[in-house]
Amino acid sequence: MTKAYLDTFLNHEKNLKKFSPRHMHLERVKLVLARLGLPQNDLKVIHIAGSKGKGSTSAFTAHILQQAGYKVGLFTSPHLYDVRERIRIFTRSSKIASQNEFLSGCIPKEKFDQLIKKIRPQLELGRHHAQFGDLTYFEVLTIVAFCYFKNEKVDFVVLETGLGGRLDATNVCHALVSAITPISLEHTQQLGKTLSKISVEKAAIIKRSNHFTPSVAVIAPQSAQVMRVIWNRCRKVGARFIVVNRDIKTRFISSNMRQQKFSVNGKVYTASLLGRHQIINAAVAVGIIEGLRDLGFSINFTAVKKGIAATRWPLRFEIFAKSPPILLDGAHNPESCKRLAKTLRDVFPRKKVVLIFGSSDDKDVKGMLRYLKPLCSDMILASATHSRALAWTPENIKRFFKGKNVFVAESVSIACKFALKIAANRVPILSTGSIFLAAQVRKEFGRIL
Repeated sequence: MTKAYLDTFLNHEKNLKKFSPRHMHLERVKLVLARLGLPQNDLKVIHIAGSKGKGSTSAFTAHILQQAGYKVGLFTSPHLYDVRERIRIFTRSSKIASQNEFLSGCIPKEKFDQLIKKIRPQLELGRHHAQFGDLTYFEVLTIVAFCYFKNEKVDFVVLETGLGGRLDATNVCHALVSAITPISLEHTQQLGKTLSKISVEKAAIIKRSNHFTPSVAVIAPQSAQVMRVIWNRCRKVGARFIVVNRDIKTRFISSNMRQQKFSVNGKVYTASLLGRHQIINAAVAVGIIEGLRDLGFSINFTAVKKGIAATRWPLRFEIFAKSPPILLDGAHNPESCKRLAKTLRDVFPRKKVVLIFGSSDDKDVKGMLRYLKPLCSDMILASATHSRALAWTPENIKRFFKGKNVFVAESVSIACKFALKIAANRVPILSTGSIFLAAQVRKEFGRIL
């Protein structure tokens, strides 16, 4: 019943090509939240935006705070199997999703149903607005998250933006600490066609705190033009900024199939999330904790170390099985595929992979394949059962794979079975290009193996 009700709201996630800035209005979200007593104003928020690494950084941060003994709300998107994955609470005794407990920490179904039933009259009043347009699926879930976190009296909320920042539904709050992960060209139809324009949108989450304390911004390494935009924003709102690789120094130490070791400001950490980009994400999380300490919160080094070590986040170079190695990654743009290729060479030097590849129809497929093709011994094309999945028509195959033999699978199930046959327990299998495809491959291999 709840899922059917949510599906009655406009869902731009299913068709981003028709989604433009004119559809984005914070005012309609604010109006509904005002009727609900402005729950977001009672929360201590850590707000995270960027093009890559938002989810992993959010997970690192939530885990650290959990280890420090705090009750932590976590809001992320998209979900992979169940919409409740987006809204989680962690305490000392709970865990972030792992392979066997995918829904751990998620809002219980009964509470989810009851909360939506309770706020439904306000949602209906805000569903259609003559000036600001229709309330969306993502906006409804954001409202639900704020209400749930307030009801449950969490100590902190780690809030990941959905798309952009300035007009994203999450940007109705005033964060104690904001973080900007690496920014690259993405969603240019909605955010702008240049890095500077995209950066303006994302940096808009950095605001003056409404808790009568100066806010703090933590910034991942960025290009010079992106950094200028973010610094200007920090100066405009009076936010103190902490910059990774300037104020926070990182060093890679070693890695294997199970974990990687690295240092941040001279202190050594171990993480199960692989890839040197995850060191940057962990460093941003460390910067967030430093910002909270500066604001008077107690979080010791042991909590940081244990939190980073305990963090699990599916589909981020996830080694799902070991014989053959089955690798799942949500890389969906050229820059993330470049990082994926680097991680693969670090963990599996001199090995080619059997690639199960699919993409959403609004992505730079050529750009992604520039980094993925050299990794492959064989390539299997598949389409996720998602409204934005790119269909592998003869025209698309010819467009993207001139002169290269590829196998087109009629289903994800067939793709997985064929990949196992080719790999023959000798070479790794990698699924990437779309987080939705990787999620379906994960589920299918879980059934087969």
